[in-house]
Amino acid sequence: MSSIKTVDLVLDFSLYPRNDVSSQHVASLVEALQSGNPLPPIVVERKSLRVVDGFHRVKAYQKTRAHSVPVILKDYKTDAELFADAVRLNAAHGRSFDTYDRRRAVVRLIELGFKEKEVAEIVRITTPRVADFLKSTCTAQGGETVVVKSGLRSVLLGRTAPITKKMRERNRTWSGMEPSFHVNQLISLLGSGVLPGGEGFRNGMDMLVELWAESKRKMSRAS
Repeated sequence: MSSIKTVDLVLDFSLYPRNDVSSQHVASLVEALQSGNPLPPIVVERKSLRVVDGFHRVKAYQKTRAHSVPVILKDYKTDAELFADAVRLNAAHGRSFDTYDRRRAVVRLIELGFKEKEVAEIVRITTPRVADFLKSTCTAQGGETVVVKSGLRSVLLGRTAPITKKMRERNRTWSGMEPSFHVNQLISLLGSGVLPGGEGFRNGMDMLVELWAESKRKMSRAS
């Protein structure tokens, strides 16, 4: 095990197997550090000092202004090999992969040339599960393959045209629930007499009504 300056570590998000970094998880790691509990060493590629496993730990060390951090240095022949190890390590411990993370990892590994059986071993799922994950994708403008979250599959899968940049971003940040779930939540809230205050909520509801009216007009013209 070695020690490296925190500022020298490289967080390459193009090779990060998760959808995002959880601020809540980072906060829990910061609390652990401040209470005197050590964290496992961060796995780092020796040549580039890119972090392979430990993005959340790096963020926690940065917040505590740690000068250096314990690391394990590893060598990789290719970025594909590095990414596969990042997925393997992240799937084994730490904050659990959610289904979207797993689907994205599967698609990326296939794109990098790994066979379905190899992908199953790396992500720690069954081979039939890999095949199932590969069905939940669509194409974005630019030709990239995008994993569609479960709540938006009925909307985005089967499109003849590639999804737009805005659609891709909404899919990335979507809760995973069906759109009707959120509509029913609002109906239930307002129908029960719970009226949220605040200008932000009122403005948001006004915008929602306007957007829905415009969407209905577009659907009417298209039919």
